Amino acid sequence: MKTNPNISVNRNKLYAKVKSESGNHTLFVRIKEDQYDAWLTADFAVEDKTVPRKGIVAEKNTDCNFEPLDISKYFNSSVMELHTLEYRSPRPKGYSIGARLNGRYAWDWNQGGHNAVQVDDIALRQGEGMFYSPSGIGFSTPEKGANLACVSIWDNFPSILEIPLKGKAAELALFFIGVTNPMQNSVENARFTVTYLDGSTKAVSLVHPVNFDDWLNAALQTQNETVYFSDYNHGMVQRIDLEPGKELSEISIEAIANEVIVGLIGISVLWRPSPSNSKSECRSTVADETIKRKTQILNFKTSNLFRI
Repeated sequence: MKTNPNISVNRNKLYAKVKSESGNHTLFVRIKEDQYDAWLTADFAVEDKTVPRKGIVAEKNTDCNFEPLDISKYFNSSVMELHTLEYRSPRPKGYSIGARLNGRYAWDWNQGGHNAVQVDDIALRQGEGMFYSPSGIGFSTPEKGANLACVSIWDNFPSILEIPLKGKAAELALFFIGVTNPMQNSVENARFTVTYLDGSTKAVSLVHPVNFDDWLNAALQTQNETVYFSDYNHGMVQRIDLEPGKELSEISIEAIANEVIVGLIGISVLWRPSPSNSKSECRSTVADETIKRKTQILNFKTSNLFRI
């Protein structure tokens, strides 16, 4: 059988060099497992063939003058622990199979496979207390121990968490992960609320899959910056524009929908925009990183239940 030098298979991943012109394309991959034999499609886009593939670990963007806050006193879990817990209540009094005991959706088929829970926090731990999103915003993250401030309707965590803020600022950036499922589609899953000292507020609703999605599944949301910190896990960065003339009081994270968990990893504050208009510079970097992820190398991940 003739072998194509531009295609290689390593475990459950297929790697291929793309020679197509820029634009949207579809790849057909034949998958076999026992009696199963089918052709599956993988859509991809080639935006810029000259841009090298960027790794998971990002560097600081000097145009982003965000200051990370220490929120470690509010941590009540960790990314490694989250799905080792048992989520027993509240549940319906009758038959309940929508969510398994570990908090995962019963019919979950994520990037690790069917009902898989694969978590890798090395990228969060190896930065000597700092982790940078692809846009260059830095967040304070501990090298060991708890690293999530979780809220949920599940009794394991509080349904709302309030973190005090002081001073006047132009913008907040919140780095977090989410646990959600298709039953919570197109409804408000959770809510961030900024409260000022004068009692006025600004709320941001997290709606799956508009600006919120599940951290073990492929990223679906498009309004926030997606931050992959391993092959199987990703978070999001929600940026909230503030009224710079008002004194801040607190930021609250509230769970709204059943079976949803929000795990806050870090908060960074832009106290005042720099003369170079740092906010727009940071946002343009997000767009640049989106293009960089769509490069010549296609990484098509098949399920653990299939082999090529």
